[in-house]
Amino acid sequence: LESVSPSGTRAVCHLPVRRRDTVAPLAPVPPAPCAGQRLLVMDDEPGLRDILHQALVCLGYTIEMAGDGPSALELHERAAQAGAPFAAALLDLTMHGGMGGPEVARVLRARDPGLRAILMSGYHHEEVFRDPVRHGFDAALAKPFSMDRLTAVLTQVLGVPPPAARRV
Repeated sequence: LESVSPSGTRAVCHLPVRRRDTVAPLAPVPPAPCAGQRLLVMDDEPGLRDILHQALVCLGYTIEMAGDGPSALELHERAAQAGAPFAAALLDLTMHGGMGGPEVARVLRARDPGLRAILMSGYHHEEVFRDPVRHGFDAALAKPFSMDRLTAVLTQVLGVPPPAARRV
């Protein structure tokens, strides 16, 4: 740091250069036990939708994303008409100025009773989050959640036992 009056302060930072070939490559993510199934994801935060999309695609799922309740309902209707229904819907609890997860889940369950619904929320104190089954959800994911937690909940909800339990 150099401080020169009256012109201000100058800060210089020297960082070591690292060659690209010295960085270890990332290990590939193994597909989830339920990979290949179609999922509907509804969240009003674009950044979170992007991260979830990337994570779920890495796990081997086919994903449709919705930024609000009406879009989620429309995507579900189109998928049903095309004969490509969703196995599960991951729904955000609260949506800015629109239908939240509980309302969307009620409509989806009325249309498709076999659809599994997973609540996502950062509001862990809400009653619906503490008892998701009573409110029409199969499970709940507390935001922020890890890839391991996401995989575990999807595996539980989609009915495929974890790899250790599938040994014959």
